[in-house]
Amino acid sequence: MAAKSSLFDKMLSIPSQIIFLILFLLILVPYIRPIMLPVPITSYVIRYKEAMDAVPKGGHVVISLDSSIGGVLETGGAMVATVKYYVNNRPDVKLIIWGMHYDSPIVWSLFIEPILKNRKYGEDYVWFGYIPGADAAIGNYRMIYVVS
Repeated sequence: MAAKSSLFDKMLSIPSQIIFLILFLLILVPYIRPIMLPVPITSYVIRYKEAMDAVPKGGHVVISLDSSIGGVLETGGAMVATVKYYVNNRPDVKLIIWGMHYDSPIVWSLFIEPILKNRKYGEDYVWFGYIPGADAAIGNYRMIYVVS
């Protein structure tokens, strides 16, 4: 008497190339025919945009690149969008950029510096780089960068 083969046994007998082809096609479907789910604009986004617009003409905005290179996947979109907004829509606003995370120079060079390539360093923006010490550095910031 022959043993009954289960569904699991049948699936194991499928060649791996066929499984990878099926997975590839399933992943490809949303790229060919997007699902088109609505993306709501939340009250947080509206308030953030209002705060960006509230910066006075000729004002200064401080942006701290406090994200690791791994965390950029989560926070990088908002960071890049903020810098692009000020560069493209509010060229009168000066950007002051620094980072308290040791990955800040990498985040700067990969994501922010290319956006500012047509802006003038020292006039339109400044990059202070990585500032070690986090909270202590913020508390002692006036002593680190003295303006004469």
